[in-house]
Amino acid sequence: MSDEAKIEVTRMWLQKAFQDLQSANWLLLSPDALYIAVCFHCQQAAEKSLKAFLTWHDESFEKTRQEAKHAYTLAQQVWNFLIVKLTGETHPKKG
Repeated sequence: MSDEAKIEVTRMWLQKAFQDLQSANWLLLSPDALYIAVCFHCQQAAEKSLKAFLTWHDESFEKTRQEAKHAYTLAQQVWNFLIVKLTGETHPKKG
């Protein structure tokens, strides 16, 4: 991939990640916050940011079971963080 193409593809992934973060922020600040959707968009932003990083460093990526497992783990961590911050619970409920 040429340097120009790499810059463009990396920029595209980062722009998409930023849009997911904007969506998460909007959903979080809405009167009837949709926490599951917030977590989904945070996970999507993390995944797209990782793809930008891999693209920039000329590393290939594929949708694999391992990637999905990492994304799920990250989404759980974000969810737990949000519950603690929003409710003050020190041990978020599972499920």
